Amino acid sequence: MAEPPPRTRCAFCGKGIEQSTKGGRPKDYCDRKCRGRAQRRRDRGRWAAEPLPDDAWRSVTGELTSRVRQLHDVGSDEPALATVLRLTACLREDAECLAAMAVDAARRRGWEWSEVATAAGLSAASARARWGGVRVRRLVAARAPLPPARRTSTNRPPSGAETENRPEGQ
Repeated sequence: MAEPPPRTRCAFCGKGIEQSTKGGRPKDYCDRKCRGRAQRRRDRGRWAAEPLPDDAWRSVTGELTSRVRQLHDVGSDEPALATVLRLTACLREDAECLAAMAVDAARRRGWEWSEVATAAGLSAASARARWGGVRVRRLVAARAPLPPARRTSTNRPPSGAETENRPEGQ
């Protein structure tokens, strides 16, 4: 008479699992749902272990403000197209980073993805794909550093000293 297959417990829910006698790797979970739930629990544990730096919000908002000022200052002259495009790309990146950090903070306070999605006007799957897992940390880490502020030439009339050295009529 053959031995009955050994029984073990599901690593997630604790329900009994009958193991196969044919060989192969023993089952750890009773079904795919429990395996998926266990994976999400492990992912959440890794995610919660890596909080964002405390000064990240202030850093991003400070650089966002600085870039807006640069764009404002450049706009008073006839700006170079490359400068405007570079600054607007950085603004877009900073705004997306700020939104991701806000979602990360809301998730840490217990918001569900459906609530985040409703606030963002997205589906829960889209919100999770956009801001889930380690994407927030990647966005914060990948932000372009703030370039040093450069003074752009202004179309001011020459100062009095410059006009003194000019011949009459110029």
